[in-house]
Amino acid sequence: MTRTSRRSARTTIITSTLVAAALCFAPVTPALAAGAADTPATAEQATTDYSAALAATPWETTAATDQDGNPVALDDARAANFVGWAYFKQGGTFTMYTLDDKPKMQGDWTVAPDGSSRWIAAKNDAGDVLFERTVPIVTLTADEFTYRVIDQADPSQWVDIVHTPTTHQEPGTVDYSAALAATPWETTAATDQDGNPVALDDARAANFVGWAYFKQGGTFTMYTLDDKPKMQGDWTVAPDGSSRWIAAKNDAGDVLFERTVPIVTLTADEFTYRVIDQADPTQWVDIVHTPTTHQEPTGGGDTGGDTSPGGGGGETPGGTGDGSTPTPEPGDTDGTGGTDTTAGTDDAAAATPGGTAPDGAKGHTADTLAATGGSGFLVSAAASALAILGGAILFVRRALAGARG
Repeated sequence: MTRTSRRSARTTIITSTLVAAALCFAPVTPALAAGAADTPATAEQATTDYSAALAATPWETTAATDQDGNPVALDDARAANFVGWAYFKQGGTFTMYTLDDKPKMQGDWTVAPDGSSRWIAAKNDAGDVLFERTVPIVTLTADEFTYRVIDQADPSQWVDIVHTPTTHQEPGTVDYSAALAATPWETTAATDQDGNPVALDDARAANFVGWAYFKQGGTFTMYTLDDKPKMQGDWTVAPDGSSRWIAAKNDAGDVLFERTVPIVTLTADEFTYRVIDQADPTQWVDIVHTPTTHQEPTGGGDTGGDTSPGGGGGETPGGTGDGSTPTPEPGDTDGTGGTDTTAGTDDAAAATPGGTAPDGAKGHTADTLAATGGSGFLVSAAASALAILGGAILFVRRALAGARG
């Protein structure tokens, strides 16, 4: 065989072998080609609408903790200014009240898209901005809203203000008259000005004990607990729920007396009013009523029972107590207390929208991590290709040897 023919044979053998080896790495079908690609997971990272979570429920301040995880009393100076009821509306406005339902703040709010911070702009009734504040969010879920108040003088010190959902209706939006008329009431307890229990047969409370039926049309009937008629007449509740007025009447409709008492509590679960001692206004008894299913007794209206306006210490018309009408305090900070119109103890500069929360507790999951595993198909394909290539190389060596001979 000539040198030229030998060179041609070697070229043909090598070319054929390389083509065969290359085919070992090529996908045979579209399905295999697709399987060879290392594609990311099809499930997208779940996202949370933190603004919707904040606006989904009213919030009540229920706890506070410091940087070491120790509990902080809600009346502690580090927390007291941030305690209250908070109502974040869907339209981007908010209102806040102290826990005794006094107005505290109103204005605008936003939450960073990643849930890392909450911004508010407190405004007065004219819409002027009094101050702005941004706080880091520690937790924002359906069950908890906690933000961090950082000490400006020492950023290593902070207090986390914990809020939980509440059914407490926003003050000023409650129909107190409807609440009083929604159920019959039974006197179930009494307490004095120091919070001590007062027996229902104590002279300070006995005159106010019984069944009470406040009708939707503005009339009422009352009975002793042994179902004897006690009083009848007309009633109203102040629009802000601060007081209840009654005019006791006889069967002829003549007014026997009128009385106004401060309301301490009026919800679906409790109606409590205050009986103030006329001789010493520092002394009082709170008369507690709870809903009852006791059907209204039948019988006369103003016969029997007590119709005296001053019995048991008396409920003085227009008497003082906790029934004063709240006045807006738009400059107040997040919680009870002062009228701070600055950023207070919040470290506004430390938490900007889009940052990360100090402890990262935003409900993020491991789904956010990228997939880093290899493909089992590629490993098998590579092993097969290497085996075939090894055989091809051995074949080339033998063919070349034969070509030389």
